[in-house]
Amino acid sequence: MISAMQLDKSRVQEEPPSMEILLGALEKPGETVPKGTLCVPEKCHGVMPSSWPKSSLMRRRTDHGVESPSEAKTHAKNAYRMAPSELAKLRKPSKMLLNT
Repeated sequence: MISAMQLDKSRVQEEPPSMEILLGALEKPGETVPKGTLCVPEKCHGVMPSSWPKSSLMRRRTDHGVESPSEAKTHAKNAYRMAPSELAKLRKPSKMLLNT
C-alpha cells in the first residue's frame, strides 16, 4: 500500500493550510483517517493545543520583499569602466560579427 500526506494551501484565503490524505492511504474504504495518524495526538498531547485561539493572526501573503523609493532612478553611465584600449579590443570582434 502506498500512502502519502500533503500539506496544501487552502483554496479560500481565510482558511489555514489543510492536511489532505490520499484515498489510497486508507485501510478501509469507509475510514476517514488512518489508524497511525489517530495515535499522533495521544503521543504529543502536551505539544499542540486542543483548540486554536480565535484571535490568532493569519499569515501574511508576503513574508519579505524589497521596496524601492519612487524617486530612485537608474544609472545613466555604465557601472564598469574600461580603458579605451580594452574597449577597442572587445569592440573589434563584435563589429566583425555584425558585418558578416
